[in-house]
Formats: sequence, C-alpha cells, structure tokens
Amino acid sequence: MIVQSNPTGDAHFVMTMSEHTALAGKFAAHFGNEAFEPVQPRDLMLHVVTHHDAGWQELDSNPQLDTTTGLPYNLVQTPFEWIIKTSSASPDFNAAYHPFCELLSSMHSWGLYNGRYGLSDKVLLDSLSADFRPAVDEMLEYERARQARLIACLKHNHESARWVEEGGGHRCPWSPLPDAIRRRCRSPAVPRSSWRPCRWRCSPAGSGPRWCHSE
Repeated sequence: MIVQSNPTGDAHFVMTMSEHTALAGKFAAHFGNEAFEPVQPRDLMLHVVTHHDAGWQELDSNPQLDTTTGLPYNLVQTPFEWIIKTSSASPDFNAAYHPFCELLSSMHSWGLYNGRYGLSDKVLLDSLSADFRPAVDEMLEYERARQARLIACLKHNHESARWVEEGGGHRCPWSPLPDAIRRRCRSPAVPRSSWRPCRWRCSPAGSGPRWCHSE
C-alpha cells in the first residue's frame, strides 16, 4: 500500500497498489497530445500499466499493520522478504495477457532496483542491507533472463519486433507527502515519442493538483 504521511492525529490517505495501478491506467489512457505521443501499442500498454504491480494483490487483500504507526505498511516500509516476492509475481501475472506485457512488467521490477534505467537518481540497490543482496541478485538475474527470452520471442514477429526497440517511460506525479511539505520536483528524461526526451517539472499548487510543465 501507499500511505501518505501526516502529522500525528491527522487522517492518513491510504491507497492500495491496485488503486495505484488503476489510477496509472487512467493516466495512460488519456496521455498524449500535440507534444507527446500516446502510448502504443495501446491495448497492451493500457493493460500492463493498469496491472504493473499486480504482484501486490495478496498483500492488498490481507494488509499487515506497521506496529510503529498502527497503519498498514507503507510501500517502502513493507518487510523486504514480502516486497521481493512481488518483483517476479507482477510479470508472472502479466504473462497471461501477452509476452509484451510480461516484458514491460519485468522491466518495471528490474528498473525499480536500478534507477529506472537512468530515469531516476534513486537506486534501491544502494540502500539494501547486505543480507538481502543474494536474494535480490538472484531475482534480478532471473528477470534479465526472462527479458532476453521475451525480446527474442517478440523479434520473431514483424509487428512486435518494432515494440522492443530502445525507448523510455515517465513517472506520474502523485506524491505520498502531505500538501504542506510537497516540493518542486523534476524528471530529467521524459520521452515525447519513442525516444525524444525532455525535462519535466512538477510544482505544488496548494491543496489542488500539481502543475506539470516540460522544459
């Protein structure tokens, strides 16, 4: 789950991972204008965006409480032995729909540990306890092998071969921070098309929506 931090005594906004991915799917469905290309192939992209964290379903349906807060575990505070299981469970779920969805879901899992393929300066591997590294390294190697197998499979088809060329992605500007302490943020490489990146700036606007601008 994603739990918004708030001062003691104030209400906390809690979002399940399925709600998070459903919202991401709505963003993806409406993404695209004269400056930014819409997601393609549309059906497959909307499916994987809407289910990219499907591996969290079991934890969503049976949330465990963080004894330090009395609230469900926030995403990054979830015990790591639970988190790592979702990393392969999400692409496993998407495999039932299409190999391309499985590939992107696997890349999402791998990217979370590796700075999102250069789109983020947060590298989860750098902050992990040494006790977890063997299990993480094994999972990441498994996902890289999965990706290589899927890319080879997709390249055998003329249409899907175009989908596995190098590209990029963007992050959605929902913040788990309360309005009072939200800050301006930037993403350095948001693609306008298959790979024409621009800088992206997101600024808080009081209690209303965040305003996003390309630079």
